[in-house]
Amino acid sequence: MRNLILVPMLLAGSLLSTGCAMGVAVRPPVETTIYVPAPPPRRAPLPPPPPPPQRGPMSRNEAISLGQSYCYDRGFDCWLDGANLAKHDSLWKVKFTARGRRSQGKLHLEFDAWSGDLVRADEKGQLRKHG
Repeated sequence: MRNLILVPMLLAGSLLSTGCAMGVAVRPPVETTIYVPAPPPRRAPLPPPPPPPQRGPMSRNEAISLGQSYCYDRGFDCWLDGANLAKHDSLWKVKFTARGRRSQGKLHLEFDAWSGDLVRADEKGQLRKHG
């Protein structure tokens, strides 16, 4: 009978010593530290790009090409008579002999040397615009 009382007491003692006699365990709260990386350092803004280089007056070949485009747009076949830079290098004078379906004559064109804009066009002879 002694063994009957001794076994439950030993069992109860072992349970109480481990802290799980009631099945309840009290744990201290765990502090959690979240690592957030620092933002990257800000870079200084880039300096503005340099201005484009100043372009000089268009070349003789560019002036001739613009004149040939003028001829083509009007349906003429053109042969170059000459191209000269005039008025203090600000104006290209381009001269062509032009021939259309039923006309022929001289074509004198003047282009602004800096912008390439057509300043003047003289169609001499029997040149006419055919649509």
